[in-house]
Amino acid sequence: MGDLRIRVFNRQGKPLDELSGEITRSWTANDIGTFKMKIGRNDPKATQENLSFGNLILIESSLMPNSPWGGFIWTPRNWSEETIEVEGKTGEGLLKQRVMLTQLTQTPRTAEALFIELINEGNRRGDTSIRINPSDVEIISPKVYEDTFYGMFIFDAIEDLRKRSSFIWWLEPRTDSDNSIFFQAHCARNRKERGHQMVMHYNVVPAQSSVMTEAGDITTGVLVIGQGETLETTPTSYETLPKNHAEFRRWGLREGLVTGNFKTQGAALGMAKSFLTREGRVKRYYSVDAPFMDDPLISTLHLGSEHLLFVGGYGFTEDGVEAETRVTVKGMALSEKEGKVALVVQAKDNDMDFIER
Repeated sequence: MGDLRIRVFNRQGKPLDELSGEITRSWTANDIGTFKMKIGRNDPKATQENLSFGNLILIESSLMPNSPWGGFIWTPRNWSEETIEVEGKTGEGLLKQRVMLTQLTQTPRTAEALFIELINEGNRRGDTSIRINPSDVEIISPKVYEDTFYGMFIFDAIEDLRKRSSFIWWLEPRTDSDNSIFFQAHCARNRKERGHQMVMHYNVVPAQSSVMTEAGDITTGVLVIGQGETLETTPTSYETLPKNHAEFRRWGLREGLVTGNFKTQGAALGMAKSFLTREGRVKRYYSVDAPFMDDPLISTLHLGSEHLLFVGGYGFTEDGVEAETRVTVKGMALSEKEGKVALVVQAKDNDMDFIER
């Protein structure tokens, strides 16, 4: 099953103790993961100091050395006659507890520059234990934004920026020389495990699971509305896919609406074009349960890692009932007790084998 280490820290990140218990945890790309742990009420380490709301948690497993779980204890907490069930969220959830009380300047800045500003803004009124180093932030694109993000949770502001800039971001739990925990923020065009190709087989999924889900708000036309004092001065852009485009011929006109802090007509137009590129097709997600066994794949898993998935008999295809498709890990849930890791993976956008033709 591998070695499991559960460390607990106070709100300031200083080490308190090491715990043991029945535990599950999940990671979700561009979202907030969770964990649950059952600990005996008579366990000498089941103290108020150790299990206090807001304490930070680091969970490390030799099974998945590339994916330590880091976060904080939060509500709810459930008591039974024999156990206490403690729950929590990944470090990204700390940014759901910080709001933008000041407006960022409207000077045009790139997505990566805004990302750094937003992380730093989260620490302005109190330390979140989240750190940012410009060397951990990749150049996303030369496109610039003028958003102020006033009145938004910082997590929501980052997500709003991500959806328009097509980057991936995550917090990596680390410890310093004093064994204090902190969360290193990363931002990249795409996070992947380079040079690694393993095959995951769909047939390890339990029969009651949904093996493949076709989802997404299919949009072939979009109206983008920016900000202005009057209708005449408000930047707007309406764009559609060409009528001979494969997705337009398949789905017809399906319109969407985007509003935001776009200050120029060019910014609105750029948003419309990038939105149609992302939303004009069906997205395919596969649910995969991978047993631990001795599969070397397990140790390579992390959010954003790429793998080959062997699938068969799902979706409408022209000629085949099975194929290999490249997928990206979008979510993970690990249970040592059940001896498996559950994955949600998304097929790459340019792999169209399973889109209805």
